[in-house]
Amino acid sequence: MKRSTVVNMSTNSKQGQVRPPPALLRAGIAPRRDVPFVPFSHSRFPRRRVAVTCIMGMILIPLAACANPVANSKHNLSVTGPGTVKATVESDVCIFCHTAHRTTGQTPLWSQSMSSVTNYIIYSSPTVKATVGQPDGSSRLCLSCHDGTVALGMVSSRAAPIAIQSGVTTLPHGPSNLGTDLSGDHPISFVYDQALVNLNNQLKDPATLDSKLKLDALKKVQCATCHNAHDDQFGSFLVMDNTGSALCVGCHLLPGWTGSAHASSAATLPGVRAQSALKAARNKTAQTVAENACENCHTSHKAGSKARLLHQAKEEENCFVCHNGKIVSKDLAAEFKKPSAHPVLQSSSTHSMAEDPVNSPRHAACADCHNPHSTNTRTAPSRTAPASIAGVKGLDSAGIVVNPATREISALLAVSRREPQPWIGARHPAVRGDQQTASIQDLKSIVSPSGKYWQKS
Repeated sequence: MKRSTVVNMSTNSKQGQVRPPPALLRAGIAPRRDVPFVPFSHSRFPRRRVAVTCIMGMILIPLAACANPVANSKHNLSVTGPGTVKATVESDVCIFCHTAHRTTGQTPLWSQSMSSVTNYIIYSSPTVKATVGQPDGSSRLCLSCHDGTVALGMVSSRAAPIAIQSGVTTLPHGPSNLGTDLSGDHPISFVYDQALVNLNNQLKDPATLDSKLKLDALKKVQCATCHNAHDDQFGSFLVMDNTGSALCVGCHLLPGWTGSAHASSAATLPGVRAQSALKAARNKTAQTVAENACENCHTSHKAGSKARLLHQAKEEENCFVCHNGKIVSKDLAAEFKKPSAHPVLQSSSTHSMAEDPVNSPRHAACADCHNPHSTNTRTAPSRTAPASIAGVKGLDSAGIVVNPATREISALLAVSRREPQPWIGARHPAVRGDQQTASIQDLKSIVSPSGKYWQKS
C-alpha cells in the first residue's frame, strides 16, 4: 500500500488521532474538537483538491501571526463571534468572506455576494489633486458588507443566506455602515504615485511609505491601505498603532505640524472624542491632544464637514470642543457669542484652504487667521507674525498675497477684505512696511485707498 504523505501534523499518542497544525489552532479556524482532523494525502484526495487546500492554507495560516486574529474580532460573524452581530448557528469563521469552492469569482476566494451599487457619491474637495473615481479593487470587497445594501451571510457557498441573530439582515446602522454616500469618507481607489506627489507637495513620496501602508497592484489607495480585516490589535482594524496619528502622517506631510500645539499639547481630553479610533481601540477615558492629534478635529469616515473630513459640519464647532475654557483656559466659544466678534459660525462653511485671499466670497473663519496644522506657542520676534498665526496667508499693504504671512498685520488685512460686515470706522494700531504708523489708521484705507474691495456683493 502506498504510504500517505503528511506534513506538519502531530499525533495524540493517547487517542491515535492526528491534530491540526498549531497555526490553525492559534488562528481559531481549526475544525471542531468533536470532529477528528483528517490530513490531506496524495493517496486519498485528488491532486486538484490538494491544490485548493494549499491555496486556502496560504490565505489562512498567516492569520496565526496576528496579535488579535479575526476569530477574536467583530469580523467573526459566526455563532462564536465576540460581537453583537453574529450568526444563529453557523460556526465557520471564514465563510462570511471566503470559500474554497463556489466563489463569486472575486479574489481572494471570495464568498460574500458583491454590492450592485455603481453610483456611490464619492469624495470631492477643492484641494484634492488625486482623481477619485468609483470604488474598485479590494475596496469593493469591503463594501459588499459595509455599504449596507447586501445581507450579511449572503454567501455563494451556501444554498440559503446564513441567518443572523435578532433578525439582522444588512449591517445595522452605525459607524461601520458607510452607506452609499462616501463623500464624507477618506477617498479610496485613486492612484498614489510620484505624479500625484508632484501636484500635492503635502503628500509623502510613495517610495518612502511605511511597509504597513500598502498600495494595490495599480498603486491605488484602497481600504486595505489603512485597514487589515484579519487583525484588530490596534482597533478599527487599523494596520498600525495610530497614537499621534502615526497612520495619518504616514502619508500626509504637513508643513509646521511637528512641534505645533496640536501635535505636542499634553492637555487631556476626557470623553471629548468618543468616536476616535484611538479611544475606541484602547477604551481610554482620557487622552492628550498630542495622542489624538489629527483625530481631535478629523475623522476618516462619515465626517460632518465632508470636504475637510471634520467631525462637525461647521468648522468652528470643531475648534470650540477644546477652546471652551475647559481644555484650553481661554473660553473662545463664549467670546464669539459677543456682538463684537467675527461672525464665524455664520459663514465658516465658505472658507477653503484653496481660496484666493483677494477675491474669495465674504466670510470669516478661525482658519483665516489660524492654521491648526502650524499654530504654536513660541514667542515671535518683534514686528513678525506671532506663532498663533503661523502658516496662514496674508496681504501686504499693496494688496499682494503673502504666503505665509510674515507679519500679523498681513493676516489682518486679508481677513478685513473677506469680513461679511466690514469694520467701517474700526481702528487698529497698524504696522506698515518697517514704520509703525504715528496715528491709528482705518484698516480698509490701508488695504485699498479706493475702497473697491469694500463694495458689498
